[in-house]
Amino acid sequence: MTEQLTNLVEAIAGWRLRLPDARAHLVLMATELVAAGESHHSVTDLASAYSDDPGGVLDGIVDRVTDELDLHGALTSDIEATASRRLCRLVLAGDMSERDFARWAYEQFLNQSESELINRLASLDDDYYLVEGSRKTTDSLDLRFREIASDLLDSA
Repeated sequence: MTEQLTNLVEAIAGWRLRLPDARAHLVLMATELVAAGESHHSVTDLASAYSDDPGGVLDGIVDRVTDELDLHGALTSDIEATASRRLCRLVLAGDMSERDFARWAYEQFLNQSESELINRLASLDDDYYLVEGSRKTTDSLDLRFREIASDLLDSA
């Protein structure tokens, strides 16, 4: 699977989990796939979707992309981890805080994800909460988070 296709799979997983920036990311990843030479009509439809298109319209296009590119296998095996990998990369790149990811993972999965690594990241939310009420720093928590996030990326 090419990097662009992997990125689209992660974007579709994020869309299905309703990540906050899923719509824009989904269209961007489809655009990058088209730029890389992908010519399926559904992918070009997705790349040209408007930011105000209703969610149901995008759901239909995403279903067509999934069918035409035969992505069902990639999207049924642990969709939570698939979507979370992108967020892990954002944290490791400094574009999202460790705390924000831990909060999101806890709220999204309540420590009941199919992925043990995601559950470990989500469980750090309580630790961050405790540190916020003290004069301690989050440095050691951030380091633990980054180690687990790296493990999640390596598990792909």
